[in-house]
Amino acid sequence: MSEAEKAERRRVIANNKDWDSATTVRRDWLRTTFLARKTAPKDAVRFIAATLGCGSHDVRKAMESGHSTAR
Repeated sequence: MSEAEKAERRRVIANNKDWDSATTVRRDWLRTTFLARKTAPKDAVRFIAATLGCGSHDVRKAMESGHSTAR
């Protein structure tokens, strides 16, 4: 491998570690802050309707496969 390829590989590995760390933090925030709320955010109904109406591939696949969050 050339030095440029090695540097790119190191960058990819570091970014993957950062992404994994950020995922842990996001999930913790969702669990402890967002889902612990007594009421939904002010524009939640509008956001949900727009997301479902948009019918993106990810939302459709989640609903088809019985994903617990999509239900």
